[in-house]
Amino acid sequence: LSRSRFVWRFITIAAVIGLLIYGYVLASRASYAVGGSDSSGYAQIARSILKGEFVRPVTGPDLLGLPNDFDHIFRPLAFDPGPRPGTMVPMYPIGFPTLMALGALIAGWEHGPFLVTPMVGLLSLLLIYLVGLELGLPRGFSIAGAIMLGASPTFINYSTQPMSDVVAAMWIMLALLLALRPSPASAFGAGLAAGA
Repeated sequence: LSRSRFVWRFITIAAVIGLLIYGYVLASRASYAVGGSDSSGYAQIARSILKGEFVRPVTGPDLLGLPNDFDHIFRPLAFDPGPRPGTMVPMYPIGFPTLMALGALIAGWEHGPFLVTPMVGLLSLLLIYLVGLELGLPRGFSIAGAIMLGASPTFINYSTQPMSDVVAAMWIMLALLLALRPSPASAFGAGLAAGA
């Protein structure tokens, strides 16, 4: 084994261990609750996806004996008026809520939806490394790019919150990686990733 191969093997092992530690820190520091109108909207839409009910009643006016004219006061931010009075429909894009729903199916509602962003954050580091390699950067610069992204306070914050920002970044990095590979299957995958 030559010295340079040994060095790169050591760096690869250190990078994998570093990624695992980073993922553990993200998951252990993740928010396991919705904390505002946006994250609540994503979680509500995830529940709607799993229940298969995209047209839901606006419950506030009925509970208080108010007419449907008050629906707009009780309708959450993530919803628009529904097709009938007293109903509402989701207006947020369903990409992130679909991942939250998948997380809930795999790990339950207590943890599953909230582990999506830490896992996607970890995947984003791998993707930015691969994009760097695909653009012709040396491995060292590609690793440096992943380290810089992983050290960004904004990236860390949104990798621990049930928000769509890091998820959108991950899909765009995947779309870019696939777009850089010249094949019809990669082009199709890039389109799917950009659409997600």
